[in-house]
Order: sequence, then structure tokens, then C-alpha cells
Amino acid sequence: LLFMISFFIYSDAYNAVCTVAPLIMEDELEVKMAGAVVNAFLGAIASLAGVFLFLKIQSCFSVSSKGMIIMMLILFACVSLAGGCGIIQAIPGGFYLVLGPALLMLGAIQSYTRSLYASFVPRGQESAMFASFAITDKGSNVIGPTVIAIVNNITGGYRGVFWYLL
Repeated sequence: LLFMISFFIYSDAYNAVCTVAPLIMEDELEVKMAGAVVNAFLGAIASLAGVFLFLKIQSCFSVSSKGMIIMMLILFACVSLAGGCGIIQAIPGGFYLVLGPALLMLGAIQSYTRSLYASFVPRGQESAMFASFAITDKGSNVIGPTVIAIVNNITGGYRGVFWYLL
């Protein structure tokens, strides 16, 4: 139960990053549609590359799946802190400095989470347990966009979203 609650919270956070990234590009960085599409493609490539990168890190340092998830969540907190402090707007390339690592971790944290969750599932309960896992993952996608909309409506920007992500 504790794992599912934790997963609900951090699943919402990393899905919110995927939601806010194109909004930041459009509103604050004034990137055109073609640039947004290229960045979305690069984000998908980074997410895939991140799976292999973190797998290599795990094998080099003999870290458990749980340890990898904790390490990525700490890294994600640092990225959120940088975004909340305004690094995206403050320096050229700040968007990539803040959101690049988050997108690099996206595929890896999803795969490590599923792997760890599978170790908790009792035999014979796989379909019910993974159905609740999927519902928890998709259910958390409601909170992040709601917070993003509220923050943008109140502040006129997306910087405050990163404080929520912490």
C-alpha cells in the first residue's frame, strides 16, 4: 500500500513534467510548432536512451531497483528545484538543463517501478494487481495538469509548477 501511494505521487510528478515541457516551450520560450515537435521527438529518444544509461549505471555500481528509483527521485527533486529557482529563464539552454535530465529518467523510472512492483505481486494475483497499478498510474495524471492550470492562471507562468513537483 505504501508503495502504491508513493508511486501515485511520483508518477504524477514525472507525468506533470511531460505536460509542462511543451507549455513552457510555447509560452515562455516562444518556440514554434516545428521546434516543439523536434523537441518532443528528442525527448522520446532521451527517454529511451535513459533506460540503457541507468541500466549501465545499475550494473556498474550493483544498485538494486529500489536504490535506482530512490536515486532518480533525488535527481528529479534537484531538477525540480532548479526549475523552481528559474534556471529555465535565467540562462540560455536552461530548458534543456532542467528538463533534459527529467526526460532522460522518464523511461528508466517507469521500468524500474514496474520491476519492483512485480516483485511484490502475489502469485495468482498478477492481473488484478497490475490493473490497480495501471489505474494508479493513469489516475495520477489528473492532478498534475490541474495544478499546472491553477499555477498558470494565478501566476501567468509555469515556474511555480516545479515547486509542486518537489
